[in-house]
Amino acid sequence: MKPPESGQPLFVDFDLEISTTSVRIRSPLAGEARASFRNPFDERDQQALRAWLERAASTRAIGGGRPASIRLDDPQKVGEKLFQAVFNEQIYTLYNSSRLLARDRGNAGLRVRLNLLDESLESLPWELLYDPREDYLALLPDVSLVRYMDAPTPARPARVDGPLRVLMVAGDGDGLDLRTELDGVKKALTPLTEQGLLHLDELPRASIDDLFQAVSKTTYHIIHFLGHGEAPSADAPARLTFTAEGAPQEVPIDSVWRVLRRAESLRMIWLNSCSGAVGGGLTGPLASAAARLVSVGVSAVLANQLRISDTAAIRLARNFYENLARREGVDTALAKARLAVSISDLSSLEWATPVLYMRAPDGVLFEQPPAAAPTGAEPPATPPPVSPAVATSGSTSTGINFGSGNTIGNITIGDVAGRDIIKSYAPPTKTAPQGTDDNLVQGLREQLTILKRRLSILQQQQAMYGISSPPHVIMEIEDLEKQIKQLEGRIGGLSAQ
Repeated sequence: MKPPESGQPLFVDFDLEISTTSVRIRSPLAGEARASFRNPFDERDQQALRAWLERAASTRAIGGGRPASIRLDDPQKVGEKLFQAVFNEQIYTLYNSSRLLARDRGNAGLRVRLNLLDESLESLPWELLYDPREDYLALLPDVSLVRYMDAPTPARPARVDGPLRVLMVAGDGDGLDLRTELDGVKKALTPLTEQGLLHLDELPRASIDDLFQAVSKTTYHIIHFLGHGEAPSADAPARLTFTAEGAPQEVPIDSVWRVLRRAESLRMIWLNSCSGAVGGGLTGPLASAAARLVSVGVSAVLANQLRISDTAAIRLARNFYENLARREGVDTALAKARLAVSISDLSSLEWATPVLYMRAPDGVLFEQPPAAAPTGAEPPATPPPVSPAVATSGSTSTGINFGSGNTIGNITIGDVAGRDIIKSYAPPTKTAPQGTDDNLVQGLREQLTILKRRLSILQQQQAMYGISSPPHVIMEIEDLEKQIKQLEGRIGGLSAQ
């Protein structure tokens, strides 16, 4: 059975680049901003926070114990403290403006991409970012939260015609009942395998050589590792623990990647291991196993920053793979799985346990090959090219282009940081057929609403800056006012006919 193609609208990026002293945001919809940043938790606070989070998450004993009960306002206070350290008034305004504009253009919402420039920031619980006016960012329906890493080579989706192929790898299980967890995940995913959306293979008590043999002989799109993992230390890199001849086999993460990079269709690794997403005391952003794997070429890595119970791990896997198999973006699939875990136990923080490291720009890891054209079918007609023209104050066009080219109907809004504020428009080349005036007026009114909202956002920014308003903001306000006046005149003329 071929998986259905997802028709879900995509997210728009909202980049947060955070160092130990500053934060920079870049939004293609609302512009850029910089602000100072100070870690709200000192070293002593972080040690206490880590211990508190471990207790608040779960016992992680497979098949035993339940997540510890916590007061719901405690994690909110932690997340709010972190949120306020990043989102000052200016950045918060741009964040909300971007969400409004994303909805206006028919997108699902914002993809908040955290680019952490210092390893000391890795261990902070960014997935708990909490907006006191709304909710946790990771649980908002129009926000996707990922840890993003720029890479020299772009990640490309793999073309998959058929089910996603997942290899479940159980490493060393000292103290863990990995057999129970494997069986639980397989049972939860049975509906997907029966529908032909997913194919599961397993390697119980696997050595690194077992993994090498498996990926050399069979195509896999996802590796799902269960077992122990060790965070890096001052004298050792991050490691995953396999099993060799009945004994634990600790394998450095770079050695694991040397094996996995043979799998050309591999796009994602899930590290369902303790400490999979936690950095150690090293400097640099690649200390954790997950970040290291993304840096060397994996499109996405999902890893744990806290312990997780088998119940939550199985529920998370079922919901995540169901959405991913239907060709959702990896961040969208995780967001939906987080929500499913959160509503199943309101007293647990296990929804915040998974951390998604990603370098796939749009979150899309897999795509279906294009359908072959039927034999003898006529090729689609190519529309004639439209010559752009420079907009002038006397123009009556309704095609308006702002910045870098993100299209809303025939309005395009993009980077407004003083570059190409109004680039071009496409003048109408044909007279509209009789009876289409009502549709045209409706379209113009929708465009007018978007332009007025954009103008309101810029006027708020101008009021915030005062006499120090950047020139590009003032210029765009003036241009928008002209364009709004033109559209209002055109709408009035059409309505009077």
